[in-house]
Amino acid sequence: MTAATHVVVALASISLYESYFGGSASLLSLPVIVLGSLAPDIDNSGAIVRWRRWIKPFVGNLLADAIERALLGVSEVVRSIFGHRGFLHTPVFCSLLFAAGSVTGWEWVTHFAWGYATHLAADMCTVAGIPLLGPFRRERVSLLPIRTGSAGELLAVCTVLALLAIRSFGSVLL
Repeated sequence: MTAATHVVVALASISLYESYFGGSASLLSLPVIVLGSLAPDIDNSGAIVRWRRWIKPFVGNLLADAIERALLGVSEVVRSIFGHRGFLHTPVFCSLLFAAGSVTGWEWVTHFAWGYATHLAADMCTVAGIPLLGPFRRERVSLLPIRTGSAGELLAVCTVLALLAIRSFGSVLL
């Protein structure tokens, strides 16, 4: 899935997050959830280069360049250790993030983990899938035959948004 899709899915899932964890996500938690939804692709240097477009309007060229260089360095190290869609794309790693949030009591870690979980759910809907039982088994699980950047991805995003609208405004719409 593209970065834009990961962001849309993460933001659309906030009402589910609120139902599961109680309370409501604050405006300050939204950027953390979005960062969590993009974080699993830290192992993909191409994604890092594309993230620059998103951050440049907020931080300017100079800081965007510095952030890009730093993230590209991290990306190379992470990819050399885990590969793309390796351990960082497993529910085990995501569970460790949720556990860290629970143990520390830092709500921002739980928000980050939620965004992370939405990334894994979205990637599991692509033909490449994710290593659902990783690191114990390498086989990837794919629920849908969606190709990244395809019309199928756009249709999936529109479906997520439609379901969210029905869930949020169903009584008004019906």
